[in-house]
Amino acid sequence: MTSSRSSDGFHALIVEGELRDGGQEAVLRLAAARLCLSPQGASACLSCPQCRKVMEGVHPDVSVLDIGYGKEITVDRIRAMRSDAFIRPFEAERKIYVVFRSENLNVYAQNALLKLLEEPPPYAVFLLQASSASSLLPTVRSRCVTLRLADSEPVVMSPEADERGEALYTAFLKRDELALARLLWPWDKLPRAELSAALQAFCATLRERLGRDISPEETAAAIENTIKIIKALDGNAAVGICCAALCARLSAMWT
Repeated sequence: MTSSRSSDGFHALIVEGELRDGGQEAVLRLAAARLCLSPQGASACLSCPQCRKVMEGVHPDVSVLDIGYGKEITVDRIRAMRSDAFIRPFEAERKIYVVFRSENLNVYAQNALLKLLEEPPPYAVFLLQASSASSLLPTVRSRCVTLRLADSEPVVMSPEADERGEALYTAFLKRDELALARLLWPWDKLPRAELSAALQAFCATLRERLGRDISPEETAAAIENTIKIIKALDGNAAVGICCAALCARLSAMWT
């Protein structure tokens, strides 16, 4: 996938998922993380002046477009965004544009947005929330990093699956292939269903902590790689092979 990025991260991100259950706050946390004065890893501290202004909706360099459910976002809205984008930030190092329910962008608005994504100002960041990324034009998607906010259907995990998912998340954060291998090697004795549940819990943890410990791009890649292993398990691939493949895929992200 081709994406528009600044030297220290993404320029354009599609956050795929519904706004229920704190989805809107999760997107605003991503915006805050790009302006945070005291970031905690990849996450916003939520206590510095920049973070507080973003979360309270009063930051002069953060523009939020949310016209509500079922209403079309027209090209005039995007043209106004484009005009504003080429005015340098007032207070922060970046200007951030958040578009909620971007599936409501009509085709003319999406084409106007595409021109902005192709040649954005170096300080501009675009966060597009959509219930489904497929609702946006392929050309728009190709200029963005896509991150899934949550599963379309919630999965109820057992305590054991939750514990394994948390352990895998902790090992992944160490960026140490040996630590990851030591955790996954014993898992080749797990029943197929238990391994699948553990990997689903790992994905759920990644989504819940979106932007807190690692970048959205790394989160998206980790989820994508893990889902491929879950699908392989569903296709009757050997548990041991799936554990080894997951270790290789996650470790390859750090090289």
